[in-house]
Amino acid sequence: PAPKVAEPPPPADLENRDTRIASSRPPGSSAAPDLAKTSCRTDRSHVIVITACSEIIEQHPGFADAYFVRGWAYNQRRDFVRAITDLGRAIELKVRYGRAYAQRAYAHHGQRAYDRAVEDYTSAIEIFPNDAPLYNNRGLSLMMKRDFAPALADYDKAIEINPRYSLAFYNRARLHNADGEKRDRALEDLARSIDLN
Repeated sequence: PAPKVAEPPPPADLENRDTRIASSRPPGSSAAPDLAKTSCRTDRSHVIVITACSEIIEQHPGFADAYFVRGWAYNQRRDFVRAITDLGRAIELKVRYGRAYAQRAYAHHGQRAYDRAVEDYTSAIEIFPNDAPLYNNRGLSLMMKRDFAPALADYDKAIEINPRYSLAFYNRARLHNADGEKRDRALEDLARSIDLN
Protein backbone atom coordinates (compact mmCIF):
# COMPACT_ATOMS: atom_id res chain seq x y z
CA PRO A 1 0.00 0.00 0.00
CA ALA A 2 1.02 3.57 -0.67
CA PRO A 3 2.51 5.43 2.30
CA LYS A 4 0.20 7.75 4.14
CA VAL A 5 1.48 11.30 3.83
CA ALA A 6 0.48 13.72 6.51
CA GLU A 7 -1.46 16.77 5.49
CA PRO A 8 0.84 19.74 4.95
CA PRO A 9 1.53 21.66 8.12
CA PRO A 10 -1.15 24.32 8.57
CA PRO A 11 0.50 27.56 7.53
CA ALA A 12 -2.19 30.02 8.59
CA ASP A 13 -1.46 29.90 12.29
CA LEU A 14 2.05 31.29 11.94
CA GLU A 15 2.13 33.19 8.69
CA ASN A 16 -1.25 34.81 8.00
CA ARG A 17 -2.18 36.16 11.42
CA ASP A 18 0.91 37.64 13.01
CA THR A 19 3.30 38.34 10.18
CA ARG A 20 4.35 41.93 9.91
CA ILE A 21 3.83 42.70 6.25
CA ALA A 22 6.68 45.20 6.08
CA SER A 23 9.20 42.46 6.80
CA SER A 24 8.49 40.67 3.53
CA ARG A 25 8.60 43.54 1.07
CA PRO A 26 11.63 45.25 -0.37
CA PRO A 27 12.50 48.79 0.77
CA GLY A 28 10.81 51.48 -1.28
CA SER A 29 7.93 49.32 -2.48
CA SER A 30 4.32 50.21 -1.78
CA ALA A 31 2.64 48.66 1.24
CA ALA A 32 1.28 45.22 0.55
CA PRO A 33 -2.26 44.40 1.60
CA ASP A 34 -3.17 42.72 4.87
CA LEU A 35 -3.85 39.17 3.68
CA ALA A 36 -6.42 38.68 6.43
CA LYS A 37 -8.57 41.22 4.56
CA THR A 38 -8.25 39.43 1.20
CA SER A 39 -9.09 36.02 -0.23
CA CYS A 40 -5.36 35.21 -0.42
CA ARG A 41 -5.66 33.11 2.75
CA THR A 42 -5.43 29.48 3.68
CA ASP A 43 -8.99 29.30 4.93
CA ARG A 44 -10.45 29.72 1.45
CA SER A 45 -10.93 27.37 -1.51
CA HIS A 46 -7.66 26.89 -3.37
CA VAL A 47 -9.32 28.07 -6.60
CA ILE A 48 -10.24 31.40 -5.02
CA VAL A 49 -6.87 31.65 -3.27
CA ILE A 50 -4.85 31.20 -6.46
CA THR A 51 -6.78 33.96 -8.24
CA ALA A 52 -6.63 36.34 -5.28
CA CYS A 53 -2.93 35.77 -4.64
CA SER A 54 -2.10 36.13 -8.33
CA GLU A 55 -3.76 39.56 -8.36
CA ILE A 56 -1.77 40.61 -5.29
CA ILE A 57 1.49 39.28 -6.73
CA GLU A 58 0.87 41.23 -9.94
CA GLN A 59 0.66 44.45 -7.90
CA HIS A 60 3.28 43.49 -5.30
CA PRO A 61 5.81 41.10 -6.91
CA GLY A 62 8.10 41.24 -3.87
CA PHE A 63 5.44 40.09 -1.38
CA ALA A 64 6.66 36.76 0.02
CA ASP A 65 3.47 35.97 1.91
CA ALA A 66 1.35 36.04 -1.27
CA TYR A 67 3.72 33.58 -2.97
CA PHE A 68 3.61 31.40 0.12
CA VAL A 69 -0.19 31.25 0.26
CA ARG A 70 -0.47 30.64 -3.49
CA GLY A 71 2.13 27.88 -3.15
CA TRP A 72 0.06 26.35 -0.35
CA ALA A 73 -3.00 26.48 -2.64
CA TYR A 74 -1.10 24.74 -5.45
CA ASN A 75 -0.14 22.03 -2.95
CA GLN A 76 -3.81 21.60 -2.07
CA ARG A 77 -4.51 21.01 -5.74
CA ARG A 78 -1.45 18.70 -5.99
CA ASP A 79 0.13 20.97 -8.60
CA PHE A 80 3.55 20.42 -7.10
CA VAL A 81 5.58 22.06 -9.88
CA ARG A 82 3.84 25.41 -9.42
CA ALA A 83 3.88 25.00 -5.64
CA ILE A 84 7.65 24.51 -5.65
CA THR A 85 8.12 27.56 -7.88
CA ASP A 86 6.02 29.86 -5.67
CA LEU A 87 7.42 28.53 -2.41
CA GLY A 88 10.95 28.91 -3.75
CA ARG A 89 10.19 32.53 -4.59
CA ALA A 90 8.76 33.10 -1.09
CA ILE A 91 11.99 31.71 0.40
CA GLU A 92 14.11 33.93 -1.87
CA LEU A 93 12.19 36.94 -0.60
CA LYS A 94 12.11 35.88 3.06
CA VAL A 95 15.04 33.55 3.77
CA ARG A 96 13.96 32.16 7.17
CA TYR A 97 10.42 31.33 6.03
CA GLY A 98 9.96 28.06 7.91
CA ARG A 99 6.44 27.33 6.72
CA ALA A 100 7.48 27.89 3.10
CA TYR A 101 10.25 25.31 3.54
CA ALA A 102 7.70 22.89 5.05
CA GLN A 103 5.23 23.39 2.21
CA ARG A 104 7.95 23.03 -0.41
CA ALA A 105 9.14 19.85 1.30
CA TYR A 106 5.59 18.50 1.09
CA ALA A 107 5.55 19.26 -2.65
CA HIS A 108 8.92 17.55 -3.15
CA HIS A 109 7.60 14.51 -1.25
CA GLY A 110 4.55 14.51 -3.52
CA GLN A 111 6.90 14.38 -6.50
CA ARG A 112 8.88 11.55 -4.85
CA ALA A 113 11.95 13.81 -4.66
CA TYR A 114 12.66 12.55 -1.15
CA ASP A 115 16.20 13.94 -0.83
CA ARG A 116 14.91 17.45 -1.56
CA ALA A 117 12.00 16.93 0.81
CA VAL A 118 14.39 15.94 3.59
CA GLU A 119 16.55 19.02 2.90
CA ASP A 120 13.56 21.36 3.11
CA TYR A 121 12.08 19.67 6.19
CA THR A 122 15.51 20.03 7.82
CA SER A 123 15.53 23.75 7.02
CA ALA A 124 12.04 24.11 8.49
CA ILE A 125 13.08 22.20 11.62
CA GLU A 126 16.04 24.54 12.10
CA ILE A 127 13.53 27.40 12.28
CA PHE A 128 10.82 25.49 14.23
CA PRO A 129 12.71 22.90 16.32
CA ASN A 130 9.66 21.99 18.42
CA ASP A 131 7.22 21.27 15.59
CA ALA A 132 6.21 17.60 15.82
CA PRO A 133 4.58 17.40 12.34
CA LEU A 134 7.83 18.53 10.72
CA TYR A 135 9.74 15.63 12.30
CA ASN A 136 6.93 13.23 11.36
CA ASN A 137 6.91 14.41 7.75
CA ARG A 138 10.70 14.29 7.45
CA GLY A 139 10.51 10.77 8.88
CA LEU A 140 8.10 9.84 6.07
CA SER A 141 10.50 11.10 3.43
CA LEU A 142 13.39 9.28 5.09
CA MET A 143 11.35 6.10 5.32
CA MET A 144 10.55 6.29 1.62
CA LYS A 145 14.31 6.41 1.00
CA ARG A 146 14.62 3.36 3.28
CA ASP A 147 16.75 5.36 5.72
CA PHE A 148 15.13 3.63 8.65
CA ALA A 149 17.40 4.74 11.52
CA PRO A 150 17.03 8.50 10.96
CA ALA A 151 13.32 8.05 10.19
CA LEU A 152 12.88 6.28 13.52
CA ALA A 153 14.75 9.09 15.27
CA ASP A 154 12.36 11.62 13.69
CA TYR A 155 9.25 9.70 14.74
CA ASP A 156 10.67 9.37 18.25
CA LYS A 157 11.31 13.13 18.35
CA ALA A 158 7.80 13.92 17.10
CA ILE A 159 6.37 11.73 19.86
CA GLU A 160 8.69 13.29 22.45
CA ILE A 161 7.42 16.74 21.47
CA ASN A 162 3.78 15.64 21.36
CA PRO A 163 3.09 12.34 23.16
CA ARG A 164 -0.50 12.39 21.84
CA TYR A 165 0.48 12.68 18.16
CA SER A 166 -1.28 9.61 16.80
CA LEU A 167 0.04 9.99 13.24
CA ALA A 168 3.63 9.72 14.47
CA PHE A 169 2.76 6.50 16.32
CA TYR A 170 1.06 5.18 13.18
CA ASN A 171 4.03 6.02 10.98
CA ARG A 172 6.48 4.57 13.49
CA ALA A 173 4.41 1.36 13.46
CA ARG A 174 4.68 1.29 9.66
CA LEU A 175 8.43 1.76 9.94
CA HIS A 176 8.78 -1.09 12.46
CA ASN A 177 6.71 -3.28 10.17
CA ALA A 178 8.76 -2.35 7.09
CA ASP A 179 11.98 -2.99 8.99
CA GLY A 180 10.70 -6.52 9.59
CA GLU A 181 12.39 -7.19 12.90
CA LYS A 182 10.18 -5.23 15.27
CA ARG A 183 6.65 -6.46 14.63
CA ASP A 184 5.81 -6.39 18.36
CA ARG A 185 6.79 -2.71 18.52
CA ALA A 186 4.74 -2.10 15.38
CA LEU A 187 1.65 -3.58 17.04
CA GLU A 188 2.23 -1.53 20.21
CA ASP A 189 2.54 1.71 18.23
CA LEU A 190 -0.47 0.88 16.09
CA ALA A 191 -2.57 0.23 19.21
CA ARG A 192 -1.39 3.53 20.72
CA SER A 193 -2.28 5.36 17.50
CA ILE A 194 -5.78 3.88 17.55
CA ASP A 195 -6.23 4.74 21.23
CA LEU A 196 -5.33 8.37 20.56
CA ASN A 197 -7.89 8.72 17.77
